[in-house]
Amino acid sequence: MDVSTTSSDEALKKRYAELAEKTGMAIANEGPPPNINDQPVIPNSLPALPRYEPPPPRRPQRLRHM
Repeated sequence: MDVSTTSSDEALKKRYAELAEKTGMAIANEGPPPNINDQPVIPNSLPALPRYEPPPPRRPQRLRHM
């Protein structure tokens, strides 16, 4: 086992644990999002996404006789 790899893995695991704890505390402090009719409320702050319009179908090309 490589010592440098082990120490960086442990540091990464410690960092993830700290982030998970902070995230949990922030969620607990903020409280759950409001629900209306059992659906979460998301503000419409973003513009609507454009709809995909497929290109028109190609016309079959006629074979030329030589």
